[in-house]
Amino acid sequence: MGGLAKVWYFLLFVLITILFFYGNVMDKSYGEDAFNLDNYLKNPQKYGDYKGQVFGKITGINQDSFYINSLKVSGSGIIKPVYGETVLFLDFKKDGIIKLIDYHNYNYNYFLYVISFFAFVVFIVIFFKEWKITLRGFKDA
Repeated sequence: MGGLAKVWYFLLFVLITILFFYGNVMDKSYGEDAFNLDNYLKNPQKYGDYKGQVFGKITGINQDSFYINSLKVSGSGIIKPVYGETVLFLDFKKDGIIKLIDYHNYNYNYFLYVISFFAFVVFIVIFFKEWKITLRGFKDA
């Protein structure tokens, strides 16, 4: 392997390492004072007046409220998705009430996951019919 290739591999390794640490540090740098669902549920007056989104499965619908990921949300007119999940745009009030602004259903997501799994299995079977793994990489089967 030439010297230039080693430099490129080293730069790629440094880039991936920096991106890894940047992602982990940024998640921690928001700290305890940033809005997140746990902080809001503990102290709605401090973390209220926030608009954000939640993605998950609707577990129950009542006349004027519903539950998503065991979180009670005020709002009506929502329809459960067909074999899928929902993204909700919510208004987190200071009085502890979470109100629905808008929502979008991702219908048939679970069905697409199953199809993708079978497509991946077919890809792997075809790949290993054409290629054989050796200690130095791949070669024709």
